[in-house]
Amino acid sequence: MILVLASVYLKTGKDDEFLEVTKDLIEKTRLENGNISYDLCKDVNVDDLYVFIEKWENDEVLSAHMQTNHFVEFGDLISDLVAKDLEILKYEVIQ
Repeated sequence: MILVLASVYLKTGKDDEFLEVTKDLIEKTRLENGNISYDLCKDVNVDDLYVFIEKWENDEVLSAHMQTNHFVEFGDLISDLVAKDLEILKYEVIQ
C-alpha cells in the first residue's frame, strides 16, 4: 500500500475557494480503482495549511490518478490559490 501526504499552503483568505474546488476532486478520487482512502485535513497549528492524506493499493493506481481529468483540472483551479508548490511525501506501508 502507498501512503501520500500532500501539503497545500494557501494564500491568506483563500480557504473557501480552495474547499469549494476540492469537493469534485475528493468525490471522484474516492471512486477511483485502487483508492483506499482520500481525506483532506486542516492543520490545527498552521493557518492556511491543508494536507491530503491518501492511501492507494499500489504505485500504478496512484500514477493513474495523477493523469485523471479531475486531478489535472484541480491543479489548474488551485494555481492562483496556493502560496507555494505542493509538498508531496510518498511512503510504502510495510505493515
